[in-house]
Amino acid sequence: TAWFRTGDLGYLAAGELHVCGRLKDLVILHGRKYHPSDIEESAAAVAGVRLGGVVAFSAPGEASERLVIVAEVEPGTPTDAVERELRTCVQHQCGIVADTVVVTRGRVIPRTSSGKPQRGEVRAAYLAGRLPGSAPAARSKDSEGAP
Repeated sequence: TAWFRTGDLGYLAAGELHVCGRLKDLVILHGRKYHPSDIEESAAAVAGVRLGGVVAFSAPGEASERLVIVAEVEPGTPTDAVERELRTCVQHQCGIVADTVVVTRGRVIPRTSSGKPQRGEVRAAYLAGRLPGSAPAARSKDSEGAP
């Protein structure tokens, strides 16, 4: 059987191929692999988060990769409350502590022509320090409690 590498993750079940993600999108934290869509689904359940407005990805850290979550909120939603709830929800449902949560107002997450969030574009903007619409309260868990 010939193989064709597409970068997709999937499995065969009962002779059918089920695609469940992209290899480059995997979040690897302390040697464990997580699908960003699972993290995003948990985070999307938080009240005030815009439908389809959550992206999760890894970013370089000092000792290992860090988990970053970017979420768009509906107008009038208190960003501090959403940030706390996102952290709690992801930790309880996925067993992962988010290192950085960026809560934004407005539509800052670029989408494909079919409407899917572009994780790679958001990650690149975050790493370059040009994530538009970032709330000033965006902080890492290491900076919590700092003046």
